Amino acid sequence: MKGHMLVLVITRSSSAIVSLTTAYPSSISDHYSVVFRLSSASPVSARAVKQLRDFRGLDFVRLETDLPSRHGSVDTTLDVNTMVGQCEHAVLSIIDLHAPVTVRIKACRRKEPWYNDDIHEARALRFANEKRCRSKKLEVHRQMYVAQRTAVNNMIKRAH
Repeated sequence: MKGHMLVLVITRSSSAIVSLTTAYPSSISDHYSVVFRLSSASPVSARAVKQLRDFRGLDFVRLETDLPSRHGSVDTTLDVNTMVGQCEHAVLSIIDLHAPVTVRIKACRRKEPWYNDDIHEARALRFANEKRCRSKKLEVHRQMYVAQRTAVNNMIKRAH
C-alpha cells in the first residue's frame, strides 16, 4: 500500500462489511495506520451465449465434393414440405461438417445509470483530441485536449 490514504470509513454496527480492524500508532506523526478487512461481494455479471459458425475458413473444394455425395437425389414423389425438410437436413449436415457451431460466452456489462449518450460523445471527442495532441505535439492541440478532458470530467461529476 503505497500512496493511498483513507480518511473515513462509515458502516452500520449491524453490518459485517468491515472486520478485523486494528489501529497502529505511527512513530513519525500523530496519525494512526488503520488496517481492516473489507468484505463485499461483487455483482454477478450477466453472460450472453452466442452460437457462431466460421464461414471464412471454408474449404470450397472440399465443400463442392461433399455436396453431391451427401445431398443425394431428392425423392420427387414426396410432398413439397417433406422434400424441403430433406434438403434442409442435408445442407445442415454439410454445414455442420465444414463449419461446425462454436459457442462463445461473453460477459455483459451492466449499463451505468449515469453514463449517457452526451458523455459518450464527449469522451469520443476527448480521445480524438488526445490522439491529435500526442501525434502533432502542438500547444493548441494540447489546450483543446485539456479543455475537453475537463468538460468530460465535469459532465461525469454532474451525472453522478
